[in-house]
Amino acid sequence: MGAGERFFAADGPFAFHGGVVSGTPTGSASTTSFTVQVTDSASNKATAAFSITVAAGVTITTSTSLADGYPGTAYSPVTFAATGGTGTYTSWAVTSGSKCPPEWR
Repeated sequence: MGAGERFFAADGPFAFHGGVVSGTPTGSASTTSFTVQVTDSASNKATAAFSITVAAGVTITTSTSLADGYPGTAYSPVTFAATGGTGTYTSWAVTSGSKCPPEWR
């Protein structure tokens, strides 16, 4: 690859310019391998192989549909599960919508 070249991986385009690789993954989880070469003013060359791994995004699922709630009736617990991402899942939160009414707390 020459300076300023683009290379394409299964997960999207990357640019290589002046010893810097950059890009925004657009596809699914994958690993892209490539070789970089540098040449100095005396025509000495060095090459090295590298790879970029793009992890799968995190998704949230539940094994059942959320049922309607009724006053005076306990709501049956529903467990959510996460898949994908990297490492362990460190927190869960409700980020939009109505929070539980005070009498449910």
